[in-house]
This record gives sequence, C-alpha cells and structure tokens, in this order.
Amino acid sequence: VPMRSYMTKTNRKMLTNAYSSHAPLVKAIFIQEDTEMVAYGSNDKAMVFHTAMVPEKATRSAQGVKTFNPGKRGTMIDLKKLEDAGLKDTKGYRARNLPAAGGKLTEEDKSGQQLTLF
Repeated sequence: VPMRSYMTKTNRKMLTNAYSSHAPLVKAIFIQEDTEMVAYGSNDKAMVFHTAMVPEKATRSAQGVKTFNPGKRGTMIDLKKLEDAGLKDTKGYRARNLPAAGGKLTEEDKSGQQLTLF
C-alpha cells in the first residue's frame, strides 16, 4: 500500500483502519525500493520473492495479496528481507509466480533462523 494512502487531512494521534482486519497481520515492513523478501511458514517452509511481483493496492483497508501458500496446515509466521534471513542457497525457495508454496527448509537453513515470541 503506498504511503500516500495514509495521509490524513487532520492532525491525528492514532491512525485508524491502517490495514485489513480480515486476517491477523504477520509483519509490516516499510521498504522504499523493490527488494527480495523471504516468507517463512509454520511447517518449515520458506519462499523467496521479489517485491515487484506483488501488485500495489490502492486503499489501506484492502484485503491484500496472497503471496505465500504454505499448505493446508501451515500458516505464514515471519517475513524478512533476504539479506537479513541468512539463507545459504535460495534456489529451492525462489518463487516464479505468486502465490507460491516455497520449499522445505534444509537443516542448514533452519539453524540460521531464530524464532522469537514477539
């Protein structure tokens, strides 16, 4: 969602309806130019994609675009920039089209991922 969608006419202390409440927000990251991102699933899957592949939404309350499909029992649990992810080889995780299932994390890449509670 472009930042101009969040502009208000008055000086507000709190922004309301900043994103769709249809599904829980996993992570919000401000990026100024297109970059490579990594989405992680709860079933040890990961997917690398370029942000240019994600179409821009016009309104801030839009439902969004499904980019990661981790499977029947999986959910998206984290999103990181590729340079911060610490993946050794991204070939098996790279998406050609969206939504994509990604690939199973290798033992080598699992050890580099640190899970947090918040």
